[in-house]
Amino acid sequence: MNAEGMAEGAAGAMEAGMAQLQQRLRSAEAKAEEVLLLKQELVDLDRQRNAGREAITALKKHARGAAARRAGGAGEGGTVGGGSEEAQRPLVTPLPSVAKGASGLAGSAECAVCGAVGQKERVWVAMGGGEMFVRMPLHHAHVHVKRAGDLIDGQMAAARERQKAVVRRLAEEGGLAGRVGESMVRALTTLKDAAK
Repeated sequence: MNAEGMAEGAAGAMEAGMAQLQQRLRSAEAKAEEVLLLKQELVDLDRQRNAGREAITALKKHARGAAARRAGGAGEGGTVGGGSEEAQRPLVTPLPSVAKGASGLAGSAECAVCGAVGQKERVWVAMGGGEMFVRMPLHHAHVHVKRAGDLIDGQMAAARERQKAVVRRLAEEGGLAGRVGESMVRALTTLKDAAK
């Protein structure tokens, strides 16, 4: 073999090695971008979950105020407006649509959130991402918000699991080499959330 052939072989091997390195870098970058997208999805879902908590609180305050108004008292805050019964309504944050089902209130049982006024009192609720307002009994509104919160919790758990899987694959490919130890990545990606 002559020197010229050896140089061509070395150049070809170097090009193949460079192409392989570029492919590994593209793969690691794609996985890192996926981790960041999942992180943003978790932030958005957490905002929705917090909006649901705020909505439940507003509905509880409205129920307490409605109970006080029915009993002849001055009522409590948590409503928007001031004069007529129509103007006094809770400010409910938009949540994703949830499949309709049973209201969860059996006969004359009293709900822990809306109390005895749950079926009598009607509130406005933003649905479909805030594009549609629906007037419904207070109890149905809080059940809808609760179900939406449960749906969001499930979506958050699934997103966390997907994020852990992507980080695990990224670590296996060496995308985290030198930054985080292998045992630490394994520990963080195999953690399971305890059931409540």
